[in-house]
Amino acid sequence: MEYLIELHCHSKETSYCSAVGAAKLADIYKARNYHAITVMDHYQKHWFDQAGDISWEQKMDKFLAGYRNAKKRGDEIGINIILGIEIRFTENANDYLVFGIDEQLLYDNPEFYNYGAKNFSEFARANGLLFIQAHPFRNWMSIINHDYLDGVEIYNAHQWHDSRNYLAELLYKEQRKKSPHFIATVGSDCHELTHEGRAGIISDMLPENSAELAALLRSGIYKMCKFDVSPAGFEQQVITLL
Repeated sequence: MEYLIELHCHSKETSYCSAVGAAKLADIYKARNYHAITVMDHYQKHWFDQAGDISWEQKMDKFLAGYRNAKKRGDEIGINIILGIEIRFTENANDYLVFGIDEQLLYDNPEFYNYGAKNFSEFARANGLLFIQAHPFRNWMSIINHDYLDGVEIYNAHQWHDSRNYLAELLYKEQRKKSPHFIATVGSDCHELTHEGRAGIISDMLPENSAELAALLRSGIYKMCKFDVSPAGFEQQVITLL
């Protein structure tokens, strides 16, 4: 059996730029025949600052609300909900997707946003995480040392941004020449109804959690797909990488 997995979506509860509640995320992706979705809520300094003068544990309780609400609904309807974070460091406006993370790691290690890409890269590798740059060629993104990264998002389907996906794919191909294990991901970057289900990976393995998803991405044994949404449904196009 083949399984369809979303690698990049956001919940209203935690990502204030999203208009889709976490339970609704589970429902709409289930309706689109996805088997798992990764909740990649925004992890940024200003979000935690706005949470007020409360403990880090209380801040993380608030931050994880979206993921937990999605998981509760996913367990009810039969779709796997996987934890991730989309982190932005204070050094610039870049965004990074983190796979392989769990709740305890987030509680035990406050304020990742202060690490910077270099230090977080070292932390990620020491803790079995994957560190992937999201939409690296959008406006306001900065070029970093790609050796800090485990991979890049080569196709981001957000309709309201020019992600210049063709440049991300070229970057991926160039980096693969130096690093054969460099990873490519794709994602819908869902923030609104109708954003859902525009990209994903297909695998014969269905991950149950973020560690299993990271292992799948490391394996490279998956197909990356983008979907054209029309009244008639989805037209699947498999992205071919050289």
